[in-house]
Amino acid sequence: MNSRIGNASRLLLFSVGVIIVICGLGGDSYSQRVRLRGNVDPECERWGRNRPRWKFSDIGGDGNVADKPLTGDYDGEGKADFTVWRPSDGNWYILPSSASNPIYVNFGLVNVDKPLSGDFDGDGKFDVAVYRPTTGFWYLLNSSNGSFAGVKFGLPGEDTAVPADYDGDGKTDIAVFRPDGRAWYRLNSSNGAFVVRNFGQPGDTPSPTSVNPE
Repeated sequence: MNSRIGNASRLLLFSVGVIIVICGLGGDSYSQRVRLRGNVDPECERWGRNRPRWKFSDIGGDGNVADKPLTGDYDGEGKADFTVWRPSDGNWYILPSSASNPIYVNFGLVNVDKPLSGDFDGDGKFDVAVYRPTTGFWYLLNSSNGSFAGVKFGLPGEDTAVPADYDGDGKTDIAVFRPDGRAWYRLNSSNGAFVVRNFGQPGDTPSPTSVNPE
C-alpha cells in the first residue's frame, strides 16, 4: 500500500509478524508523524530533506511464515535494493535504489518455493527466481527480456539451492549443496558443464558468497 500524508510519503509492507515502514520526507523540514493502526509512530519524525528513514517494527504474529528478506541489484544501478518475498501469497516487493515507488511481482508457489538472489541472464540486474524443493525445479524470470525459464536441477527434499557465479562469467550459476556426502553440484552458465565438488564437514551450512568451490 502506498499513501501520502501531507508532504511525507510512506510505504507499508504488511506481513505476519513484521511491518516495514519507509517514511520519506519531501520538501518539508518540520516534524511529521505517521499513524500505524491507530498508534503514533515516533520514529517517522523530523529526519531532514529528501532523506528516507526506515523503521522495522515487530507487531507480533500468529505463527505463519513471515516475509523472506533478500538483497540484490534489481534495477542495475550498482546498489543493493531492499527486497522481500512473501510466502503466503508469492509476491515480491522490491524498492529500487533508483526510484521511490516499489515494484510488485507475483512469482512462486505459495508456502512451497524458496526465493533466490542472482543475475542468471548476465544483464547486470538481479532476476526474480525461486527454487522448488519438492520437485528440484528452478524457475527464473529473466530481467533482460521478461522470458520464463524452468530448469530441473537438484534432489527433491534433500538439496539446498546455492546460486552464485562460480565460473566467473558474470552470470549466476544454478547450484545445489547436498548435506549427505557434503557435495556441491552446479551447472556452469559459461559452457553448460556439470561440476561436482566435495567440501565441508557434517553439519556445515553452505555459504556460497564466502565459499566458492571450484
